[in-house]
Amino acid sequence: MTGFVKIHRTTDDLFANDELCRQAAWYDLIKLAAWTDHETAIGNTVVTLKRGDLIGSLSWLAERWKWSVKRVRNFLALLEKDGRIKRGIGKGQGRGNDNHL
Repeated sequence: MTGFVKIHRTTDDLFANDELCRQAAWYDLIKLAAWTDHETAIGNTVVTLKRGDLIGSLSWLAERWKWSVKRVRNFLALLEKDGRIKRGIGKGQGRGNDNHL
């Protein structure tokens, strides 16, 4: 299957009270990813995000998706194993994928 799916970035409230399925979580990661290179502040540090990068913690995603941290960790490991994302560890490191989300 080829092509793309157009997802509007302002659909945050659509499932605000529901636990997300894995497909919705994947779409959320795509939506949250930087769409262009830019700088952002994290605490007292300015970080450059490249297209496709995402900065967020496991606990932040768990709260956002109403999942356990373990479930988030396992989901991200699955995406990484499948080659959809590359994870960085540590403050200020972005997450992205080879396809430049």
